[in-house]
Amino acid sequence: MKKVIVFSALLALALASCKSDQTSKTTKPATKEKAVLPNTSGDEDDLDGTWELISTISEQTPFNTLYPNQKPTITFNSRPRQISGTTGCNTYTGSYTLLGSTISFGTGLTLTKMACDGKGEAVFVERLNKATDYFIKDQTTLMLMQGDVALLEFKKTLGGKSY
Repeated sequence: MKKVIVFSALLALALASCKSDQTSKTTKPATKEKAVLPNTSGDEDDLDGTWELISTISEQTPFNTLYPNQKPTITFNSRPRQISGTTGCNTYTGSYTLLGSTISFGTGLTLTKMACDGKGEAVFVERLNKATDYFIKDQTTLMLMQGDVALLEFKKTLGGKSY
């Protein structure tokens, strides 16, 4: 009889602990989850390094007209969460924040003030500020998105993990 009581008490304790694990899992704050496609990553360490802009997706002005002299770049340094680079004309610095695959570039960028030809710089800065999400494909292509809309496409040129 004692064995049955002890066994019942242990079983009740085990069931109670299982139920509390389930409860704690459901009470955690929800984070925005995005489907990870094959060969894609949302790992912050994969952002580290320098990326060169290769496309302003769906922009009507030809890419070479927007950036005739120099392509924009973005360099991520994940430890202080800082960015820097060139807009194709001026240099900039700023900060960024991440939550999963959600990205934000702070309250603004600090830019140098050289006069620039064309509207490439304005397009780049506007799209950078609109970016809300990112993913990295094949560890070499960075896509900055606004929800499901692709804004900017970069290729890795320097630093970060060695592939």
